[in-house]
Amino acid sequence: MGTEDRFSAARHHDTEQGVLKMLNELISLERGLERAKQEVIQRPDFNSFDAFRIFDVDGVGSISSTDLKYGLADIGVHATIDDIELFFKRFNKLRNGRIDFGEFAQSLDPQDSYYASILARRPSSHARLNIYRKEDMFSNDTASSFKELLRTHMRVEASAEALR
Repeated sequence: MGTEDRFSAARHHDTEQGVLKMLNELISLERGLERAKQEVIQRPDFNSFDAFRIFDVDGVGSISSTDLKYGLADIGVHATIDDIELFFKRFNKLRNGRIDFGEFAQSLDPQDSYYASILARRPSSHARLNIYRKEDMFSNDTASSFKELLRTHMRVEASAEALR
């Protein structure tokens, strides 16, 4: 085997190793996101509808990237415009610049069917009113878990994009 062939084989091996490392990192990130989803779902006062209302303050049934950015900031989760755009890229299936309730709920759905069924059966915990105080939507422990889930979402999307 000539020097050029050995160099080419080594480069090919390094490329394969790099791809495998990136895939393992992506799997690890997605597992962390799944754990964060399961953590928040175990809180008895958490439900998708109330979580969505934190961002859909006007009650129109969908949120813009601006609604998401300001809603996140209001509850203490600071995300960049790039983070928001990546979240929209993943969950705005209609590509209409707005995330509807179904798309948002999908971002909260765990892969584990046990936890998914818990979340699917859990109704809103508040009466339908026009104005909600975001900080009063969930108990402190639930709010903390939800914030961590959202932070994890933003980290996963940014990391996945960097790996791509």
